[in-house]
Amino acid sequence: MKVYFDEAGNTGQDLLNVDQPVFVLAANNFDDDTADSLVSCLHSSQSQEAKFKNLKKTQAGQNKIIKFFEQDLINEQSIFTFVFHKKFMALTKIFDLLVETVFHHKGINFYANNHNISICNMNWCCIPAFYGEEVFKSLLNKFICMVRDKDDVTKRQDFYSFVASLTSSDEANAHKLHFEQMIDSQQYWDEISAAINNVTLDPAFSALFAHAIHWGNIINGSFEIIHDESNTISSVITEFNTFMDQNSIPTKIGSDHRSFDLPLKAHAITLSDSKLVPQIQIADIVASSTAYFAKNIINDTPDDFTLRLKAVGIEKFMINAVWPDMRVNPKDFGIDKLVPWNSKDHLEDFVKFIMQQKTPQ
Repeated sequence: MKVYFDEAGNTGQDLLNVDQPVFVLAANNFDDDTADSLVSCLHSSQSQEAKFKNLKKTQAGQNKIIKFFEQDLINEQSIFTFVFHKKFMALTKIFDLLVETVFHHKGINFYANNHNISICNMNWCCIPAFYGEEVFKSLLNKFICMVRDKDDVTKRQDFYSFVASLTSSDEANAHKLHFEQMIDSQQYWDEISAAINNVTLDPAFSALFAHAIHWGNIINGSFEIIHDESNTISSVITEFNTFMDQNSIPTKIGSDHRSFDLPLKAHAITLSDSKLVPQIQIADIVASSTAYFAKNIINDTPDDFTLRLKAVGIEKFMINAVWPDMRVNPKDFGIDKLVPWNSKDHLEDFVKFIMQQKTPQ
């Protein structure tokens, strides 16, 4: 079995890119003949490769895209997308890298009862409301600069000094947000820094990992990942192989509905030229259409094409998203029975799995 991938909106670690605020990874598992048939409606006498960026420029091209989505086989049984709101992802990384570390050292499972998601949703709303949008952007930008250049002491001091200035304000005293935990994380910087690498702020790796888990759950057996040529994926294939090693000890990560098994059922990654693979062209159309749609939703600028994409069900392919919403307590997630705050942190199992790959057998 082969599963085919392509992405849209990849700006690497530049999570505050205004022109491309959304990252999308789409995948499908069509066979060759079916894929050829599905993309045929997108071809023209000038080009036999279906590319969203070319088709969306004209009304005729947009009509072809809509016709493509109206085909019966273009459905949520064979196509899936994972969507990242990049600016919100930047905020979640502050909590995953900094605040979670502080909680961990206090013996608190930051992820219990979806607390991590609730806290990010709350801060997404509260920080710009209480401090202003410019302060919020500065917080995210200084954090990104610190992580991208983790050995630069000046950038690290700039971030922590900025956060400290927020804690002394009247707003901080009134609203008690999580700035103190952010500051406390500085004492664990060596530990945090050791976990930072070239994909920490890049959604491409996280999206592919999440896709691999999802496809593994619905495919009865192993599968190969066929991905459009990508510098990000090319640079991390060795790291990704760690999670695909079928000789490793089977490990369950997590304990609730978000749990998953390692190793992944994907057994290999191959990078291919989209010109030669119609399934990748399908992934391009779906990923890029989703990114176009989501960008206009974020910016509140829905044009006619955006509305047409919504009408043909562009949202139905989404299996998951890093996206802000209004859920801020366990009941909002349908959680009736709370997990103790000192319950086992799933990251411990994750680290153990990685370390066993590095230990000579």
